[in-house]
Amino acid sequence: MEKLIPQVISWAEDRNIVKGSTIEAEVLKLIATCKELTKIVDQDDIVTRLSKFIENKDICTSGIGSALIQMIVICRMRNISLYDCVALTKEVTDERLADPQFVLIMTMRYLSELSEHINANEDIKADIGYLLIYLTSLTHILELSPQECMQKAFLEVKNQKYVIFDGEMIQENDERYETAKKIIRSNHTKVPMN
Repeated sequence: MEKLIPQVISWAEDRNIVKGSTIEAEVLKLIATCKELTKIVDQDDIVTRLSKFIENKDICTSGIGSALIQMIVICRMRNISLYDCVALTKEVTDERLADPQFVLIMTMRYLSELSEHINANEDIKADIGYLLIYLTSLTHILELSPQECMQKAFLEVKNQKYVIFDGEMIQENDERYETAKKIIRSNHTKVPMN
C-alpha cells in the first residue's frame, strides 16, 4: 500500500477532488459505498451471510477498495495520514469479525461517528483508523488484502477523465473540461505572495 496510497492521492489531486470537493461530499460517497456492501449481507443467518458475501467477491472487492480510496481522499482533505489514524486505535479481537454483517454494522457505526466529528470540526483520526480495521476484516473474510481490493478499485477509476470544478464533476466530453483543467492547473501552480 506504500506505493498505492501516493498514486491515489496524486489521482485525487489531478482531478481536483481534494480541493474541489468537500469533505462532507466525500463522506457521503463513503457511506453510500458501505451501504451497498450491507445490502449483500442482509441475511438472517451467518452461514448465508458468509456465502452471499463470498459469492459476490468481485463486487465486495471493488466496494472495499473504493471505500479505502475514499478514506485516503478524506485523510488528504484533513491533511492527515492513514497510518496516523491506525496508530490511535486499539486492537479489535472480537470473534464476530468473521461475520460480514457484524463488521458492516461496526463500519456504519464508525461512519456515523466520522460524520458527527466532521460536522463538529473535531479529530477524525480514530474514526478513520477503526474504519480501516473493519474494512480490513472484510478483506480477510474474502481471503484478500486491503491492497488487492484498493488496487482493483483504483484500476477501475484511474483512467476516468473528469475534474471537480466549482463543486461539479465535469467529464472529458463536456466542452468546459479543458477550460476547467487549465484553471485548476493554474491555481495549483500559483505561488502565494508574502
